[in-house]
Formats: sequence, C-alpha cells, structure tokens
Amino acid sequence: MTNVEAIINLINSDPIIINSNYAKYNKVNYEPNFKENILLTYQTHRITSQNLDLSFENNIATIYNKIIYDNNDSKN
Repeated sequence: MTNVEAIINLINSDPIIINSNYAKYNKVNYEPNFKENILLTYQTHRITSQNLDLSFENNIATIYNKIIYDNNDSKN
C-alpha cells in the first residue's frame, strides 16, 4: 500500500495515528509493517522514523531507523 494512514482506536483513550509512505499488511495475522517517512502521533507525542512494525498478537510496536521523538516538553 502507498500513502498510508492507520488509526488505532483504544478504549477510553485518544487514537494513535500512523502515516507512512508504504505499508505491508499481513492478512493472516493482521500485522502491518510500515516504512519510509513514518509519523506516529498520540496526544502531544510525535515519533518519526523509517520503519514501524506492529504485532497485535504480542502487543509490541517496534520502531527503528532514524527515530525522532518530540512532545511539548522535549525533543530527542
């Protein structure tokens, strides 16, 4: 997929929004892999990177390659 926007809706919380240039979606285990110009936003938090893999089965997000995190208080 190209020019992807994914929204993860959490119970009793704001959504997590993921934008990226490309993504692969595994129809068997429902796990997406995003790549190139990723922007993940959640409330005041913003993470940019080149790769993001989600595992809903294991409740894990793996973010790697050129990671930048910022919010209202810090930027790293």
